[in-house]
Amino acid sequence: MNGHHGEMNQRMKNKKPFWQGVVVGTLHCGSVCTLGDFASEFFLLLFPLRYLEINFMETGLLISLSHLLSVCFSKYYAIKPVKNLFPRKTIIAALKPDALSLTFSQIGMYAWMAIIVFLVFHRRLEISNPVYWFMMQIAILIGFITAYLVNWWLLRKGIKEAS
Repeated sequence: MNGHHGEMNQRMKNKKPFWQGVVVGTLHCGSVCTLGDFASEFFLLLFPLRYLEINFMETGLLISLSHLLSVCFSKYYAIKPVKNLFPRKTIIAALKPDALSLTFSQIGMYAWMAIIVFLVFHRRLEISNPVYWFMMQIAILIGFITAYLVNWWLLRKGIKEAS
């Protein structure tokens, strides 16, 4: 009886409050999103694809790379051995819980950067400019906040599992 009671107390100690589970899930999503953004920015530095002040092709690349990294690094290789699904179904299972959260993270980031470009500086900041990277840090924080709200909802609805 004492062993069972001790085991139950240990499980209760290890269980995080709901909000902490949301933070961990959001940080996981945000780290992949940030990695995708940085990788795409450096790709675009080497191969500029800019036709407009804010290029839709560039934005699409950033979002696609973030989602691709999320599926490949954080979910696919964790799901594939456990569920033993075909690759297509594994990709869908991997993308489903994070697609909305990644999208809202990107919305928060791009909204901030649009404010900076169009309302504050009235011009595009170049990737080689330190101010650009400072503004990106603020954008990442705002992306965290928008993704946190969505992750809270996804976890409450059972669409996403707590980390």
